[in-house]
Amino acid sequence: MDPLHLAHLIFICLWSGVALAEFVIELSAKSDEEIRYAAIYHRRIDLIIEIPLLICILATGALLVCSAWPLTPLHYVKIGAALLAMGANFVCIPLVFLRHRALDDATRCRALHGHILKTGIGIPFFAVAAYLGFAYFTR
Repeated sequence: MDPLHLAHLIFICLWSGVALAEFVIELSAKSDEEIRYAAIYHRRIDLIIEIPLLICILATGALLVCSAWPLTPLHYVKIGAALLAMGANFVCIPLVFLRHRALDDATRCRALHGHILKTGIGIPFFAVAAYLGFAYFTR
């Protein structure tokens, strides 16, 4: 495997672990106090780890697309699924920041917490992209 593919794969593995940890934090937050802690820690994780990883994934992915041109239909399916998964994450990030700003308003925090959980809709798209990436493009 060439270094660019390897870097892309490492960034994706790191991101998936971070996203899974955040999802567990969100799922385990039930009370207003737990949602408050989730708001604080999820924002920190986004700022320090997740946003930089997403940028690295997009950059290495773009370079891989350029090097694989012309793309096959399977490439388009993989890229589409990956972009939908990342899109859900890019919807989640502003919600996390909005919730952090609303820490003093438990009702608003709880509402935003529900919206953040809904961004888990990206998980099946991630699974499709990961499967296609591992099964067909890492040879």
